[in-house]
Amino acid sequence: NLWVLNGESSDTTLDEVVLNLQYVDGDYRYVAITGYSAYNYDDKTDVDFIALPLIAIDGKEDYSQWSQELRLEKNGGDLDYTAGLYWQRANLNYKEFSPFAAQLDAQNLIPQILQTVLPPADLPNVARSYIFDQRADSYAAFGESRWHMRDDLTLITGLRYTYEKKSASH
Repeated sequence: NLWVLNGESSDTTLDEVVLNLQYVDGDYRYVAITGYSAYNYDDKTDVDFIALPLIAIDGKEDYSQWSQELRLEKNGGDLDYTAGLYWQRANLNYKEFSPFAAQLDAQNLIPQILQTVLPPADLPNVARSYIFDQRADSYAAFGESRWHMRDDLTLITGLRYTYEKKSASH
């Protein structure tokens, strides 16, 4: 717990990758998009905002997400359309350790003259540990059509269905 005395810190690492593949065959375009996103966050903070190291937080957050989209697009003629599928998985892990008065010495807080009257005492070393885990899965199917009824009139319809499931523990 020396970090409380040595100052606060925050460190974030971020990773982002996207792969977009497309193939065109006449009026048809086939699209596959794969995505990955992740971050790690490490935060050490004195949260009581006073000069004494009384309440602090040591928090770590890790997040990762994968996604995949497959799409078919048809352009040309009186009817254009897009149809596709989407999947995403996200994982979040958060850990926090919060010491209370872990680095205080009661003897140094009590004036010297009072120490002759009061018995020696230490402040209790109390801490809180917290862990949170979450997983989210999302699935979707979608479509859109564009019917060019005349040069100046197009009817656009669309539909999307999404199913999402989340689980968490703490």
